[in-house]
Amino acid sequence: MEKNCSVYVCLYIIWASNIGFSIVIPSLWSYLQDLEAEHSFLGWTIAMFSVGRFLSSPCLGYLSNKLSLKTILFGVLCIDMIGNLLYFMGGNKFFILFARFLCGIGAACSAPISTFFSSVSSHESRSSYMAKIGVVITISFIVGPAIGSMLSLLPSFQVMNIQVNAYNSPALLNILLLLIGMILLAYLFKVDAIYETIQEENNFTRISTHPPKLLVVIFLFLQFVAYSTVAIYETITTPLTENNFEWGVTENTVLWVVIGIISALSFVLLRFYKKLLSDEQVLLLTLLFVSAAFFILSSLGKNIGITRFVIGTTIVCLSFPLVDVQVQTVYSKLLGDIPQGMYFGIFESTGAISRIVGPLWSVSVYSSAGEGYVFLVEGTMHLTGIVLLILFWSRIKGQINRNFVEKSTAENPDKLRTSPHKAVCNK
Repeated sequence: MEKNCSVYVCLYIIWASNIGFSIVIPSLWSYLQDLEAEHSFLGWTIAMFSVGRFLSSPCLGYLSNKLSLKTILFGVLCIDMIGNLLYFMGGNKFFILFARFLCGIGAACSAPISTFFSSVSSHESRSSYMAKIGVVITISFIVGPAIGSMLSLLPSFQVMNIQVNAYNSPALLNILLLLIGMILLAYLFKVDAIYETIQEENNFTRISTHPPKLLVVIFLFLQFVAYSTVAIYETITTPLTENNFEWGVTENTVLWVVIGIISALSFVLLRFYKKLLSDEQVLLLTLLFVSAAFFILSSLGKNIGITRFVIGTTIVCLSFPLVDVQVQTVYSKLLGDIPQGMYFGIFESTGAISRIVGPLWSVSVYSSAGEGYVFLVEGTMHLTGIVLLILFWSRIKGQINRNFVEKSTAENPDKLRTSPHKAVCNK
């Protein structure tokens, strides 16, 4: 019971931190306009969230090898709350810019939590733990814009002489969610309970061997490609549907809700895949699906048919979340039992870079050549990842097999090593 509570506290914190990105999107541009910001400032404000995540992820990953997870999460939640407080108070556009940077640091909590989950999960349960992270991030992706839209309908009122309106109310709600996270962390997070029960789950001996740098680079590239999918969809979907299908705000809102629901349902497929395939095989299969979907979407021109759009988008939504989860899972298994904090920090930063660069290149290509070429480039990137996986398949499998040597804990209980993270957590 205590173990489950601790895991769910971590998942709640990831959800509360990530919802801070999407909950402000419906009202952000209006907020900036009210502060007399130019349109180009909107792009910088959105990007600043990913910049904060990019810069802080390696630092938090490094600290996760030195400090307890509870200490790190308390610090991250405090920074996130300060960011939301600045956003709530407003004042000028540069306050909002800096506030989004601080909130991005808060979202980087997934790096130390991913490290923690990799430390306490067995070889068999690793993908289940990583899938939980994927589910809560997807839920935040679904719920965030919906909550933001509802808050925009609330009448204005005052709190401590500060006007609360449709623009800054999302930050006030974020502060409340983060405060709940701090309370849960203080009273329900029992890290020792996880390590007491994990020995009952594990039936293997972990051996620490640093992975070849080339394999690490390959998975950093796969992480970049995976997050690029989200970046281009966030950037060009609305103008694409407006230009090609004449959809308005209502139709696009429904579209994003449906995209989120389908993405959440994709994790049902993961349970089916896991009964038949290894983590590495699931990664390869879902990469193939996403690559095929982008080539379906690619019409090599400025126009795309609604049938092709629906088919391609459905395949992407059913496959991309699993790519994201399986890249993390296999990457963690590739690292083995070494302290993974810094590795996961760099891993998360790579995803943040993709979220920064993706909108820039996709808008440029979309404006000059049309959405068909955007999808063609993205499909080619996924195809490159598939080729790299196939070329280095034997080396990846060999490294994972060296890291995890199957043993019976009943026969060799003294050989089961406790995660190096435990010593840190018990400080």
